Amino acid sequence: MRFAAALLLLFLLAGCEQWFPPKKWEESITRATDAWNKREYTKAAELCAVALQQAMGARDPAKVMPALECLAEATWLEGKPLKANVALAQVQAEFPTDFAAWAGRHRLRNNDAVALLEAGRKADAIAAFEAALDANVDSPAHSSNDYRARMVIVTNLGRLGQPEPEGPLGVRLSTEILTELRQRLLRYEQQTPLMLQGMGEALVPIAEIVRQRGDPREAEELLAIAKERREADVESLGANQLVCSKFTIRLLAFESCMREVVKP
Repeated sequence: MRFAAALLLLFLLAGCEQWFPPKKWEESITRATDAWNKREYTKAAELCAVALQQAMGARDPAKVMPALECLAEATWLEGKPLKANVALAQVQAEFPTDFAAWAGRHRLRNNDAVALLEAGRKADAIAAFEAALDANVDSPAHSSNDYRARMVIVTNLGRLGQPEPEGPLGVRLSTEILTELRQRLLRYEQQTPLMLQGMGEALVPIAEIVRQRGDPREAEELLAIAKERREADVESLGANQLVCSKFTIRLLAFESCMREVVKP
């Protein structure tokens, strides 16, 4: 496993200038913080990768997960988010229980899927989104227990499913997922509408898929529900409805948000 961590570092640093990496996790994060504050995101990402390597080598999940967050966000700011793809897969494989317990697990997987899409790997992106949606079924780690995050993932899948409404994704969204949304609406609309946050946005692409599959009347009904739920979200959440988390790793402070697929 230590070899795998070293291999990850070599993958991330391939082609970079030679430099002397720090010897301890704490030093790696401190130096990453300095680079981050100077907006030297490539260097920050390299140092976050070193911190991740060190934490994985020490088998210390309390340091692995923050280092992964550091790497994932730094590579987004660098403009090369796919560089964190290997690291994410490796952490999930080597620290599955810790990853499943991490509050940011859905955001990390969602953003990895967006990175795959932006790299032109649509099929891989869809598979990654669906894996994020379905992972840890019948467990507290399932996305149904972080509903706003789940709705971001469903929204992203909906936007990817629109161009092919009769494809497997379009069919799943307009049947299985739509049934789930209707059942949740029925359960929570009157008593606890806050449990429906994010549903309005998710219903918009699903309504379009339903329309393209031959049911314009149901599509209009869904759009009316979507409008109502979106207005409720503005009232409860405000204009900025991004799903974000704030982190402080030693002196490194940053915010990471769930990325969205561009509307078709």
